[in-house]
Amino acid sequence: MQYAIEIKTGQGSRSAYDIGRLDTFEESRLNVFAEEYAVMIWCQGKERVVVKDVFIEPVYNLIGRSRDKTKLSMRLYDGKIRPKSWAASGKITWNSKSEFLAAFYDTRLGRWYTLIPDWYFRMTADERVHVRKLLNDIDQQAYFPPDLPSEDEEIEGEDEKI
Repeated sequence: MQYAIEIKTGQGSRSAYDIGRLDTFEESRLNVFAEEYAVMIWCQGKERVVVKDVFIEPVYNLIGRSRDKTKLSMRLYDGKIRPKSWAASGKITWNSKSEFLAAFYDTRLGRWYTLIPDWYFRMTADERVHVRKLLNDIDQQAYFPPDLPSEDEEIEGEDEKI
């Protein structure tokens, strides 16, 4: 296993970064690194930047909690995992990595349970029939999703990355 160290900066009172995407965090980070740490540099100023504080923590401890405190802080529409506030920096967010992982899996499942019915509700009757057939094929192991390109891979013939 490998270890990772990230250096992140943020300015003022804004959380200036996302930590990762909920749908790729496990395969690109959790399954790759034995542990991942972040050096967070909190700055203020535009003309003359002043370093206000520096925090070194495991990456999972930089991730904020949801409003109900049981899941990760994230944006529902794109699944971006959000950091804790600057006021909470240097404080323990998750009591252990296992507590974080339980919240991670609950958050991912909760996002699916929220988005899938919403998407289904917006579909036409014909689209719903197609989706039900597709799900049945998956359950019968008659359908396997195609390998989709990762965020960094280019699709042949396309100028922009996906």
